[in-house]
Order: sequence, then C-alpha cells, then structure tokens
Amino acid sequence: DILATKVCLDRHLFNMTLKTTKVQGGKVWLSAEEKARERGQEIWPPLSWPTLCFLGLGPSSIEFLISLAQLFPELQLVLMEVEDASWIATLRSSLDSKGGSSRVQLGNIEDFAEHRGPARRSCQAISWSVDTPPFSFYRYRELFYSEPFILALFNFQGCSMETLTDHVDR
Repeated sequence: DILATKVCLDRHLFNMTLKTTKVQGGKVWLSAEEKARERGQEIWPPLSWPTLCFLGLGPSSIEFLISLAQLFPELQLVLMEVEDASWIATLRSSLDSKGGSSRVQLGNIEDFAEHRGPARRSCQAISWSVDTPPFSFYRYRELFYSEPFILALFNFQGCSMETLTDHVDR
C-alpha cells in the first residue's frame, strides 16, 4: 500500500520530484531540489506543501496514517471523521516518539467549504478506508471541489470476508 501511495503522491502531488533521503532512524521521501529545478519548479515553502485529507481512523488505517506521517515529511495531513477518539491518542503517542505529529491536524469538512472564501483550505488528495464512517460523495463534495483535480486513495487494509458487513458496504 505505501509504495503504491508513494508513486501516486509523487506523480500527482509532488510532480515527480520525490527522492529517497536517509535520515536518522530510516528513510523518508522528500522533494529533490535538483529534480524540481529540472522541471522549472520552485521548492515549496512549508505553507504550500500538499494536503492529504484522511477520513476516519481505526484498526485498519492507523498504521497507514503513521507511515504517511513518517515517510512524507512534506505532506500535510488533515484527519477528519474519527468516530473513536482513542485512535487519535494512539496516533499522537506513536508519532510523538517518532516525530511527525505536528503535521497531522484535526479538521472538518467546513474548513474546506467554498463560502469561506480566501480562508478556505484545499485538499489535493483524499484517503479513506474501512475505518471511515459510511458516507456519500455528496457529503464530502467540499473536499472534492477544493481543488480542480483530486487524488483519491482507498486503503484496502482490513478489507476481507470478515469485515464484509452491511454497515461497511452501504
């Protein structure tokens, strides 16, 4: 899942500029200044880093979100629609020990509403999973309309015959 996500994020959000960079404790994917310059792009200041809206959080998606926060330091993450707040505490405790918790913000759909004008946030990618509460795309239209093109990611982690229920599959 994470490698396929890296390819999608690099192609659609980072304009093919990501490179593997060694850091203390492992590797991360950062925009390469030389790749950006080759493509005639400026290096992004932190306020203009792309935003991924992460819908729902639970046992099937926690590891994926932690991996995103650790492996993509130039990706802003907005967490929404979490039904069980204990998962937020789990996320914070895991990221505080490894870094990255400051880039995971709690948000709501209203933050992305068109009527907010210049204060409106934008979402360049949206990720959901079996941990996302049942929804319609109409409910999240403000997220999908916040940018002309949105990368939609569905995390299949947790999708199995055991998780097949009427509640999840509506």
